[in-house]
Amino acid sequence: MEPIKKLFEKDFFSDLLEKKIEIDLFQQIVNNILPKNMVNLCKVSKLSKNTLYIYAPSNGFAHKIKLMSKNIIKGVNASLDKEKHISSLKVRVKVADRIIPKHGEGISIKGIAKLNDLSKKLSVSPLKKTLFSILKK
Repeated sequence: MEPIKKLFEKDFFSDLLEKKIEIDLFQQIVNNILPKNMVNLCKVSKLSKNTLYIYAPSNGFAHKIKLMSKNIIKGVNASLDKEKHISSLKVRVKVADRIIPKHGEGISIKGIAKLNDLSKKLSVSPLKKTLFSILKK
């Protein structure tokens, strides 16, 4: 356990911890400014060259944040020191990762029976092999 503690004490991890604390501070300030229905959906991602980056779940939310950007910048700057003031706000749309269903998932029992009947009627071909592999699962 001691080697792991020593690893986390290195400069690299302390820099990461400082950045995380800074992002959490900005997230908390932005959460106080945004409407309650948008708080859980919009996340502050980074601060770079006095520009605050926020991720939104869709174009609609991104547009709403852009319309509120002046108010957000004023609110953030009002609660921070002069050296940490932001000058601009950039909004990015974060596309949700969708799970691609596996082949054959969601086929009803009747559909499986019809595919089984079809595979029995077909001669040896790539279609028959594919049907067989789907039915095998």
